[in-house]
This record gives sequence, structure tokens and C-alpha cells, in this order.
Amino acid sequence: MLIEATLSDDTSEKIYCEHKWRAPCDSGQLIDYYKVAKEKNAHARIVFIGSNLEQRRIARNITFGPEKAPLDACFLWEDVYRTLEIVKHKDEIFRQFLEFMKTHALNPGEPISSAGLIALPEAARATRSLRRAAERLAQMNWNIIPRRYGSIPGINYGKWGVTNLTFSTAGWLPGVDFGFLVDTTQGYEVALTKPSKGIDLMLRIASHKDRLESDEMAPVRAILLKKLPHLKETSDSALIWRQEGNGCPYSLLIVQKCLADVIGTRERDSDQIEAMYQILHDWLTILFSDGTLDTALIAAGLNGEANAADTVI
Repeated sequence: MLIEATLSDDTSEKIYCEHKWRAPCDSGQLIDYYKVAKEKNAHARIVFIGSNLEQRRIARNITFGPEKAPLDACFLWEDVYRTLEIVKHKDEIFRQFLEFMKTHALNPGEPISSAGLIALPEAARATRSLRRAAERLAQMNWNIIPRRYGSIPGINYGKWGVTNLTFSTAGWLPGVDFGFLVDTTQGYEVALTKPSKGIDLMLRIASHKDRLESDEMAPVRAILLKKLPHLKETSDSALIWRQEGNGCPYSLLIVQKCLADVIGTRERDSDQIEAMYQILHDWLTILFSDGTLDTALIAAGLNGEANAADTVI
């Protein structure tokens, strides 16, 4: 689509648009667009608008030409929504477009507030803001997790006192889950790290109690003990199986950080999600990037493969 416009200073602009609903961010296609645009006009600007944080992350990492130039700008559709929503005079098509964006979750979400975090343990276990946060985290790149755990996370909305993403091998041998620990009495059996500030961001590796009790798990626990100091650099608590404070017999490892501290002063939900993702991805990198932990898990009998229903890509 071509939009030709005359600006207030009488200069003209041409805007070429291509809209792809639910399409992935294609690095090769963006590079092709860049080449074509620069051939037509050396001063052309290439702008990407994505529907989720992962698409924006991919686009921001693309570079063009020998000078390794980045895209001129990368936005989320929620940024567009913010800009359009403040327009005073909206015709019917304009209003319908904004409504379409809202119904497809392309508008800004409600950010998580510090006051809300403090109230959560006594409130409903899966609030709207946590549900949306989990859904947006599910769109991010979790390829650091070994392929046998699958590529499509399940989302748990409040059961067992958590709202979280789950990656699991067949038979739960083992599983990895991470997200928001709200009610510590519902199954996870650990204390919140800073109860006066509310709930925790958490990550857990878990399996069947009888498997974790096996003597074959000793090498796994030894590897985790070596990784704990690195995990503690960016967490408030990191406990392995049967370590004091970890009261759940199914939790081989649980890592926690006060969610209010993760969010800090960030007011936009997209900025909050990026901060959560960075912490979680750092923990997963410590655990899985060198391959030693998963190799030991397989050797100890926690050798489940990807669930048949999961599409591993």
C-alpha cells in the first residue's frame, strides 16, 4: 500500500506499507525491503511494527549492508495505539480500528503495580495483569531450554498458587516451569522472599518425588550446587531439593526474586515483561547453556522426551 502525503511545510512524503496479520518477523524479508527502499531513495527510512516483544527483539537485532546499519525504528502495535488513541476527532473507521486492536490484545496492557503485588497473596490467584504477563512471556524466545522439553509452553492460570509457563518432557521427567509465585501454601512450599513487597518471580525444575530421592540424582545435585552461586547473583533465593527452605518434595530446584524489584520503576507493561524475560532467560542460561545439567538429568533416569502433542521446531 502506498500513502502519499503533503506535510505542513509543503514537503511531500511517500509511505509504503505492508501489513501481515499474524505473520512472524522475517529477517530476510526485512533485509530485502531495506535494499529495495535504499535503491529508490538513499534517505528512505525503514520502520518495523510488531505485535509482540519477541518480534521487536528480532527486528532490533537485524543489521543492513556493510555498515551494519539497524532499522530506523522498531515499535510495538501498542505504541501505535497510544499515539492514535489520543487523537480527539475519530471517525467510524478510526474507532473500529482501535477497537480491533483492543480485541486482539494489540493495545497496551495494564501494568503490574507495587500495591497490587502486595495485595495479591490475599486476592484471586490469577489476576488479569498476571494472566496477560504470562501470555506475553509465552511469545518470547525460550530456545535456551533443551529441545526435549518442547517448544510450546503450557500456561497455568493460578493452580497450585502460581501463574506460570510450563515446559515438560513426557511423563514429567523432568519439567521446567517459571512465572509468578503468589500463594506459597498451595504446593510450592517455599516462603516469599520479601513478603512486605508482594509476590515472586520464580523458576523451578521438578519431577516425581521417588525419582528425586534416587541415589542416581547425586551428580545432578552436585552440578546444581556449583550453579547456585551464579543463580544467587540475580535472585533473592535459590534452593535445591531438600535444602532448608525448599519444602516441596517435587522441586529439584527453585529460584525466586521479588517481582517488585524486577519491575522497579518501569510503568509500561511491555517494559516490565522485558525485565522479567531478561531475569528468567539469565537463570535458564546458567542452568542449561553448558549442557552439563541436562546430560546429568538424562543419566539419572530423568530422560523423558518431548510430548507427542508438542511441535518441536
